[in-house]
Amino acid sequence: MYSNAHKLRMIRKVCDIYRQHQGKGLTTRHIYRRYIYPVYPISMGTLYNYLNTPVGAKERELEESGRTTLT
Repeated sequence: MYSNAHKLRMIRKVCDIYRQHQGKGLTTRHIYRRYIYPVYPISMGTLYNYLNTPVGAKERELEESGRTTLT
């Protein structure tokens, strides 16, 4: 799905922001509107896709293939 190293870093940052605020009893929409959208203007659908992306596995695949970006 995602194989560009830059995109994977962005997905990891978005997921980190989400997880940082998740345990505070905030809804996903609130976290999105208050903390994610001002920094990363993505849609809610994209946020859900990012949260379901296995970033660690994708990063390992990139390292194994020796690529950092797609051309």
